[in-house]
Amino acid sequence: MQPELIGQPCRNFNILGSTFLDDPPDGREKVVLSNFSAAGATGNLIFVDPETGDGEAIPLPVDEGALAARPRRRHRRWWVRVRAAGYLHRLDLRSRSWAEPLRDDGETYIWNLCRGDDA
Repeated sequence: MQPELIGQPCRNFNILGSTFLDDPPDGREKVVLSNFSAAGATGNLIFVDPETGDGEAIPLPVDEGALAARPRRRHRRWWVRVRAAGYLHRLDLRSRSWAEPLRDDGETYIWNLCRGDDA
């Protein structure tokens, strides 16, 4: 039996974190998944509307994927901690634009994020 090509592209997901938020552009509740991509690819956040099934993928500016993601200040901003390089990303949910990533050269992993007094 010979292998048969049945379609492209193949897409896989490695979801390492998830949460719900009210998405500012349309005010609808979304499920947000943090997707890890292996082999040097860039990870992303995946926004899914559970009522319609519509989705949106937003690539991270750098690194392979996120372990922790947390909304900040009534969901106007989104903090994302990525896998191995100690990066901390901030996404403006309204414009879908990333701020300059923060990085701690002495840190290789940031496992979790929590809400503080300034959140």
